[in-house]
Amino acid sequence: MIYKKLTLLLIDSEKEFAKTIRKILSNVKETTYELIYTNKLSHGLERLSHGGIDLLLFDLFLPDCEGMETAIRIHDHSQDVPFIVFVSSENEDLGIKAVKNGAQDYLIKKHVDSDLLARSVRYSIDRYKMESELRNLSWLDELTGLYNRRGFLTFASQVLRIARRSNVGALLLFVDLDNMKWINDSLGHIVGDKVLAQTADILRNSFRASDIVSRLSGDEFAVLAMGAEPKNVQKVLSRLRKNIESFNKKEKRLYNISLSIGASYYNPQKPVSVEELIDNADKSMYNTKSKKKKENNKGVNISEEQI
Repeated sequence: MIYKKLTLLLIDSEKEFAKTIRKILSNVKETTYELIYTNKLSHGLERLSHGGIDLLLFDLFLPDCEGMETAIRIHDHSQDVPFIVFVSSENEDLGIKAVKNGAQDYLIKKHVDSDLLARSVRYSIDRYKMESELRNLSWLDELTGLYNRRGFLTFASQVLRIARRSNVGALLLFVDLDNMKWINDSLGHIVGDKVLAQTADILRNSFRASDIVSRLSGDEFAVLAMGAEPKNVQKVLSRLRKNIESFNKKEKRLYNISLSIGASYYNPQKPVSVEELIDNADKSMYNTKSKKKKENNKGVNISEEQI
């Protein structure tokens, strides 16, 4: 969405950086920006309390607060306002943590230009509105806290529209939890629900905060990763493999978590619906599961036949 006018609040200890941001925003033609600047967190929170702010920009290191504490305090005081954090290239890991703690995006200071900042602002506001709409409509799975099927289809459809406009691809992973029937029949549905929740936690911690993770139904999950390419499938899944191995080794249980995964690629030059992506990834997952049964192989496997 293109916004005609936006009011941004910038909290940063460097006045020269504030001047740079003001100049960058003045070069954006389609939107008029009003930039309000302060150099302390306390002043920023005070201004925020008066309302009228569309988006908040801030450095994690301020005179009266530093590091993740800054992001946490702002998140607690800006439930109705999306925010973006600025970090140095040396502190990019803090930017990632900030996103996991409520930030819509993070930007490296020395890489900021008018196109990048304008795009990040629009995307952050759009994404925040979508997330708020989903929360308000209760499109979340009660057991796992992930998006349910309805929420995933709605949110993913909007993300794919953004991907098409931006000419970037996306990767959809269809995830099936192995041996769920045996777990429910042998260990009971209470344990089965626990396994579903544990799987959701593993998935949530294995992908980027910007990726859409959902429980579609029963023991089926889906992940949509915007900007991912087919050649990066195994790289995308490497952290998931490690997290599952770590979980299974952590303590003795009567079960291990094992997943079968299929993938399908969204090509912005040949756009398809979310439903078609899910169907293609489901077929890929089925091939994976069939091979796994034949080989009696445990762990995370993926077939790339449908990509």
